[in-house]
Amino acid sequence: MRKRLTFGLLGLVALIAVAILAKPAQAQQSTRLTVYAYVDINGDKMMNEGEGIDLIPVYAEVDGQRQAKIADEGKVTFSLPYVNIQAIKVEIPYLAMGEEVDPDDELVAVVAFRVKAPELPVYLP
Repeated sequence: MRKRLTFGLLGLVALIAVAILAKPAQAQQSTRLTVYAYVDINGDKMMNEGEGIDLIPVYAEVDGQRQAKIADEGKVTFSLPYVNIQAIKVEIPYLAMGEEVDPDDELVAVVAFRVKAPELPVYLP
């Protein structure tokens, strides 16, 4: 009985010591990348409602590590688990477009891919 009490007390003391000495987990910082892809139908060089290109793959690459997401209404947001980034390579292969972007001091990067609206013929020959 005495051994159980001693081991029980030692276990309780060990748990309290671990709880006191354990450091709280720090939130891991990440870089946020937002990519816009749109067809500029009205020519105002801004993405308006209904101009976003839907369901196309967008790739983000940092130091050889590549992530892919599918655009939803022309917008994709990546949360890249890197803090010291010099450049992020962004590609949309379907549109044959790509760009390198540098995150700002708040670890945010934004890139927009604008596609001109197609010119349709006025009449058919």
